[in-house]
Amino acid sequence: MKINLSSITTSKEYFQYVCNLIGEHYKSRGFKYSSSRPKISYTSEDIKLEISFWSSRSNEFGEYINLEIIPRFFSIKLKNVKKGYLFSNTSILLKKYSDDKSRIRVIHIYGETIEQKDEYSRESVIKENNHCNINYFTETKFNKIIDFIDSKIIYWIERIKSEEGILELTENIPDSVSYYLKESPNFINYCEINFPDINIKQRLGIAKDNQ
Repeated sequence: MKINLSSITTSKEYFQYVCNLIGEHYKSRGFKYSSSRPKISYTSEDIKLEISFWSSRSNEFGEYINLEIIPRFFSIKLKNVKKGYLFSNTSILLKKYSDDKSRIRVIHIYGETIEQKDEYSRESVIKENNHCNINYFTETKFNKIIDFIDSKIIYWIERIKSEEGILELTENIPDSVSYYLKESPNFINYCEINFPDINIKQRLGIAKDNQ
């Protein structure tokens, strides 16, 4: 893969160039890529995944250009309600961390892990950061982004088709994730239809086990 940024003079062009590189990579793997509002999408049986790429108005060319990776999962069979929306990045990139609510662990796309203290935090979490600085873009950065998308996002396309995957998704989740999933009627319906042996409402704290 050749990366040629010599003719790029603005943050907007830079961001679009990187999105195109990512999009072309996934097109070769069966995804669809839209460059106008950059996103890739893939449909597998009942699950559709859309991954949008956003940037920031505060970009500084030559210093910082933000790439935000935002996945959304949909159930095709439940598309009559909010297009079948199931969940987004919050539900797959956060896990509980410690009893100290102020402790936050952030794992960055390029590999750095940072321990933070947030005195205003309501819960301690491990966060897989879905933002990165694409300035001074290299093949190494490209490969790190692809690995993040593959292992942290695309991974779930197949996992949520299995009981084990649903159990993994809803295990050790912070209250904020539990709240988001509770508010997704499609997610609850999807689980009840496909995995009746899982008491999904109990796992999300909606109802006690009836047994």
